[in-house]
Amino acid sequence: MPTGTVLLPIEGWLLADGSSNNAAPALNILTSTDASNPKARHWSMAFDDTVDEHMSVQFRLPVDYSSGGTFKFQFVMVSATANEVRWGIAVQAVTPGDGDLFVSLDPVGEGGGWTMVDETVPGTADTLDEVTITPAMDSAAAGDFILVELRREASHANDDATGDAVPVAMAFEYTTT
Repeated sequence: MPTGTVLLPIEGWLLADGSSNNAAPALNILTSTDASNPKARHWSMAFDDTVDEHMSVQFRLPVDYSSGGTFKFQFVMVSATANEVRWGIAVQAVTPGDGDLFVSLDPVGEGGGWTMVDETVPGTADTLDEVTITPAMDSAAAGDFILVELRREASHANDDATGDAVPVAMAFEYTTT
């Protein structure tokens, strides 16, 4: 079966509200250091190395969705330490006609819970790395409303990379009909 892709631009993600145990990464606009103009600029989210932080995004699952679901995202480390970053994804699918959408949105409790991965980061600062996470898809079906939470679990013993981890691009890949 062919693969479909949903692009999830960083600037489309919603930051956590900053309340207790709900910290958000820093939203940044990075500008090229190149001397020529125009200078390239892009959005990024800087996940701290001392506080668990997360952000969310929502999208409609395409009509050609058949099965599966893998999130692939690219990130860089601000520092040059070849240790590990612990990333997690939680997904909740809501089928049209199912209950009160705004009361029941909770991809961790109502969805499949967290799927965590430990990614060894490059030993050179600003080197692009890619992470693949395949979470439980919470009985997802074509046309469902999908809510996704991404987190860096900096408090976990396996997250020992120092400095900010900065996602710059993300996509969702799935098997089509």
